[in-house]
Amino acid sequence: MVSRVHSRMDATALGNFSLGLSHVGVAHSNDVKAAIHALTSLLSELLPASATLDLSIERLNSRKFSPRKDYQVNRLVSGPLQLPTDTHLVLDETAMQAGKLNDHGCRNLRALQQVVLDQTVTYDFMYSTSDWPIDAPAVVVSTGPPMIKCKLQLPLQCTYSDGLSGPTATTAQSTLAHSFATRLPQARGLIAAAKYLPFTLSEAGSAAVEAHFVQARQQDKDISAEHLHAWITHARLLAVSHGETTLTDARWNEARAMEAVRLQRVKQVTPKKGGPPPSGFGIPSAPTTGGPKRTVAPHPDSA
Repeated sequence: MVSRVHSRMDATALGNFSLGLSHVGVAHSNDVKAAIHALTSLLSELLPASATLDLSIERLNSRKFSPRKDYQVNRLVSGPLQLPTDTHLVLDETAMQAGKLNDHGCRNLRALQQVVLDQTVTYDFMYSTSDWPIDAPAVVVSTGPPMIKCKLQLPLQCTYSDGLSGPTATTAQSTLAHSFATRLPQARGLIAAAKYLPFTLSEAGSAAVEAHFVQARQQDKDISAEHLHAWITHARLLAVSHGETTLTDARWNEARAMEAVRLQRVKQVTPKKGGPPPSGFGIPSAPTTGGPKRTVAPHPDSA
């Protein structure tokens, strides 16, 4: 909630921290709607602007999400992705079922992927197109591996044994409701202040980050500059959320510890090579002999 695009370098939106909340309702299927409702309600209470798009086949196929020029009436036709700055976007993949995407649907998926990773929206002027920068932090929610690739994927684990819809969670939410209402103004102020808090990476902080990156590269050659940017962005957001304007060793180590836990969760839900593909959402695959149809998550570039 405190992330924003603070600068751009070539085609990279620095500060973009799109988040994929995956495996919602794996342990308790009734948690899916409860989780979506809780997330969207929380964002609407804490943030100036938020928007939710359910990515059902019907919704994707119905209209263009990107703005386009209508020359018959000589005006720009807005789309769901024409968003004001600082609008937090929730993309609900749990609404998608097996089905076929038409041309609108495929183009919309590509447009959504562009927003989530590049923070740009392509305006269609029929005879030409133009990419416009935006600042709309995105959260993708899915019951399996996210179809839309994010900067960071976090598989969720329910902390309540009877799920979000169970009596344990309901009781806890009722207890916290009064406290939340009284502290809501302070919470809004904290998020707004942290979002635009000046932040600098000191020489000592840069040295620590560089040393960790070199060590990581020695252990895994697949580690790239993209990973480094994600690490720095995460550490920066963690620091400003604590009111800190520079990166300390303690905050960097805390960010790395959090990343280790995240990677362990991802590993737990990632099938081994040669095993069955993960369950997800997207285009329907060919049915197996004697079995029902299933859906798989296609690569973003194949949408």
